[in-house]
Amino acid sequence: QQNYNHDILTYGEIFYGVTNAVADFTFNVRGNSTTTFNDITTTGKTTTVTVYVTANSKYMTEFRIDGTNQTGIKWAGGSAPSSGSSSGVDVYSFTIMKTAANTYHVFGNVTNFA
Repeated sequence: QQNYNHDILTYGEIFYGVTNAVADFTFNVRGNSTTTFNDITTTGKTTTVTVYVTANSKYMTEFRIDGTNQTGIKWAGGSAPSSGSSSGVDVYSFTIMKTAANTYHVFGNVTNFA
């Protein structure tokens, strides 16, 4: 399993994976290595993070914010993905609503584009 830290302050709110995923993976959103996502957003703010992955039959097993797995994601269609697409690009979209310090409502969607 691969773990990826996405630094919003460096790369913005979009991740574009240009090579095939080699294993199932986790995706962690943070400000950067010294600044948390919690520190760069405020209660009541909504942020959307989009992740483009050449899935290669692999998928995101956890979406994290500042290293914490977001177990309460509300997924479009009612359930989290359990595999990646065998061809094309899987696009994950997460709308993150900060409700209090280090507390979020996350709405997730994944769509395959072949």
